[in-house]
Amino acid sequence: MLGKPCYSQYEIYPISGYFSKLGAHQTMLEDKPRMDAFFNALKESIIPGKSIVLDIGTGTGILSMMAAEFGAKQVFAIESSPIINIARGIAKDNGLDKKIKFIKGYFADLKLGNKVDIIISETIGFTGLEENIVDIMFDAKKRFGHKNTILIPSQISVHCAPTYDTTANKLTDFWQKPISGFNYKKVVQLAKNNLYGRLLIPRKKLLSDPAVLFSYRLGTDNLLKKDVKATFKINNESFVTGFVIWFSAVLSDSQKLDSYKPGNHWQQVFIPLDNIIEIKVGEVINLQFAVSKIKKYISYAWAYEVYDSSDKLIHSGKGDTAYIIKSLTK
Repeated sequence: MLGKPCYSQYEIYPISGYFSKLGAHQTMLEDKPRMDAFFNALKESIIPGKSIVLDIGTGTGILSMMAAEFGAKQVFAIESSPIINIARGIAKDNGLDKKIKFIKGYFADLKLGNKVDIIISETIGFTGLEENIVDIMFDAKKRFGHKNTILIPSQISVHCAPTYDTTANKLTDFWQKPISGFNYKKVVQLAKNNLYGRLLIPRKKLLSDPAVLFSYRLGTDNLLKKDVKATFKINNESFVTGFVIWFSAVLSDSQKLDSYKPGNHWQQVFIPLDNIIEIKVGEVINLQFAVSKIKKYISYAWAYEVYDSSDKLIHSGKGDTAYIIKSLTK
């Protein structure tokens, strides 16, 4: 099991620069469910001596090397961060540098002379979406794919449920009190409008059955702006601290990822409520949830209402990561 990260790793926004850190790549490479799923999906998909593969966001080059090892005719590996310089050396040390063409730069600027048979990308964020995989795969299929191009992953879904877990609430409470005698309450609004990733929240702490907020067919759907509504009927008497978000992804017919399963590095994401509230069996939480893009970031907005068994509104609140994105990226 991966070690518990420090609190500074919990906050999702902004994420720029994270993937230039060696520790981030170690975390991903240590994730056995992730590695096995991509390994098996590539093995199922590649036709030795024929398949041309495009790996978007190659990092240390692990997926490109897997593809080359399985007999891909040619692999194009694109990466914008300096880690690509290390990836080139790793591929050479493993005798795979002749099959892999490493391209340093941003995917939007990529130009290839031919179509590809497989497009693979592990630009999967903690919520599934915030590394922009939906628009990346849509653009990749449009520019570099043909009618039979295989996408890995081919589908990604975002799931949600209310919880009474209090792990992340201390992150918002921290800013309420003076720090070395100084008032830090300005940060409270930033903390309450944030999402907190890489948390382990037991399923037994979910207050209702989960709902699927979004489901995208990669290569076919683009992100655009989506606004959905979900209703959660409370199964046991407790209190509500926020919502849990996680993703599932289809890599092939037999290979799937689920960030609620043990051992993965993504774990779960927490959205805090404005205030912790009591909840009873039979009461209902209505959640309105939207995803959009601000600058280069995926942004989320949410509003919730809690109704008692007689359909009376007893609590409401809202949040929006646009607040923190705009505050920290001016």
